[in-house]
Amino acid sequence: MGGDGHVGELPLVRAARVIGERPAAQPDRLQFARTGSELRRGVAEGRFVALAGLEGGQGIEGDLANLQIAYDDGLRMLGLVHFQATEAGKPMTVPAYEGEGLTDFGRELVRELERLGVIVDLAHLNAAGVSEALELMERPFVVSHSACRALHDHPRNLDD
Repeated sequence: MGGDGHVGELPLVRAARVIGERPAAQPDRLQFARTGSELRRGVAEGRFVALAGLEGGQGIEGDLANLQIAYDDGLRMLGLVHFQATEAGKPMTVPAYEGEGLTDFGRELVRELERLGVIVDLAHLNAAGVSEALELMERPFVVSHSACRALHDHPRNLDD
């Protein structure tokens, strides 16, 4: 928090604001959406539609107030982790984290993301975290970039 008692502007918030307010270079072909109706309208009009999303929850800094700021500025998809642990959970890239699920804050974060309607991205989250998130979530989610472990046995890929 800043000296005035307000949450400072985080890199995550600045990025969401820039993405959400950025005028499209080709507005007849590309549009940024903040709502489902904006997304559906853009698709119906033949445009590419983009959502502001960030990979890794580091910018939230373990504070749901920061999530609200980012949401207000246009964030609509959030990956809980990237290649390093966050206040929410552990990545699949560090074998020592195997078996560790979401943190208490991670569970709160998932619930708040769902309440706000922000898409939860499970990419990079370790297997225990994915299992726990799947038990918690009631809304659609994504795993934006992964594959099937049955096809290629790699820690980044999901098992059945």
